[in-house]
Amino acid sequence: MENGAPPTEAAVLERELRDRRFGPPDPGSVTPWDFVYQWPNDYVRDRVWPVVSRLLVDEEPALRARALEFIRDWRDGMSLTTPRLIDVAEQQTALFGDEPVETVPLRETMAHVLANCAPWSDRDRIAAVLMKMSAEGPTAGGSAGIVACFDPQFAATRAQQWGDEAFAWIEDAATSVALFRRDEVVTFLRALTNLSTENRNRILEGVEKFIKRDYAAATAIAKRDRFPPPTRPAPTEDDCRRAIGLG
Repeated sequence: MENGAPPTEAAVLERELRDRRFGPPDPGSVTPWDFVYQWPNDYVRDRVWPVVSRLLVDEEPALRARALEFIRDWRDGMSLTTPRLIDVAEQQTALFGDEPVETVPLRETMAHVLANCAPWSDRDRIAAVLMKMSAEGPTAGGSAGIVACFDPQFAATRAQQWGDEAFAWIEDAATSVALFRRDEVVTFLRALTNLSTENRNRILEGVEKFIKRDYAAATAIAKRDRFPPPTRPAPTEDDCRRAIGLG
């Protein structure tokens, strides 16, 4: 790329992306592909994205990881990248398993991008993919909160199965249930009695921080985000303590 000008041929651009897939990033950059943001946004949309879209399903894990980072960071292109991201996550989940790229499993990177970059309007599809990915173990990046909102029972079953080793995932799920699915809080907490006392107390702290015991407030949140509004009285703090085995 002479004088930083973008390549005029797709094959040259793809070769540049492939050659720089491992980095290190340029000074002041975060990822090895940050250099593409020097170019006009129209060029990134019309030339870079079609190449990155192909590399998202390339046979090499490092290229798939770079493509996910591109989707995560190119916020101006979400209307283009999101449909492709969700389609690939649904149809080619096996490409994003436990292969590590710079110590981070691809499954973790995909879950993070899905949870944080895809629009809430697609939450049902995203949650379904994240549930499928969670069959192999906890995922990070806020994915537990989406799974728990969509299916609190699924989240409770996984939390009970994984125990203390998945505390971060469980804590994220618990606060999400408390905020969005108040009627399911007690049932969810009953699945956590195998956690350590310390972790159960931390879960209770999070639940107390996020639960809305005022009916109007809880209903407004549920309706805003298209979840079922509460139909039962809010559990008291003592109810929650007993449910998690600390009462």
